[in-house]
Amino acid sequence: MRVSVRFWLPILALLASLGWAGAASAEYLVEEAGLRFPDQIGTASQSGGKRYPQPGLGHGIDYNGKTYGASIYVYDRGVSGIADGIGSDMVRSEFARAKSDIFAVQKQQNAPEPKLVGERKVSAAGVEFLTATYRYTRGDLDTLSLVAMTGLRRHFVKVRVSTRASDSGEAQARLDDFLQNFGRVLAGGSR
Repeated sequence: MRVSVRFWLPILALLASLGWAGAASAEYLVEEAGLRFPDQIGTASQSGGKRYPQPGLGHGIDYNGKTYGASIYVYDRGVSGIADGIGSDMVRSEFARAKSDIFAVQKQQNAPEPKLVGERKVSAAGVEFLTATYRYTRGDLDTLSLVAMTGLRRHFVKVRVSTRASDSGEAQARLDDFLQNFGRVLAGGSR
């Protein structure tokens, strides 16, 4: 099974946040969606963004916090009619695809299957997300990873946030904090 480069970016962002980070870059604009991504979201600094050359894959923007990494994807997969929010079949189907990517990569790496910690709907500054949190091990790193999805301005908006897992709840709090701050960016993100 072939896994896209978009899946690997949150892992690279996590590694960068654990000490391999570069300097923060300037604001990143996704012009076709009218969204601006600041150089800082919460405690995380933007470490870069790019437009993918393949049609429909859109943009990826990476952020590094001191103890976590996040990647944001804004894309349309070459389809039209993507509704805002989480209620459409298109958004729910794309969310299911995003969740299956986690399993595919673990299997490709001959790593243990990820364990679903929980799924829930989250509202962040009025923006609703479908979310799933997974715990998995890659190498010797015990990781907690959240994937979140919504539709916005005729695009899918997917977020992956990963951090070192802990049993104290601090890891989940880091993931949730980034998502709340990101929701505020989207709520005020018009040009």
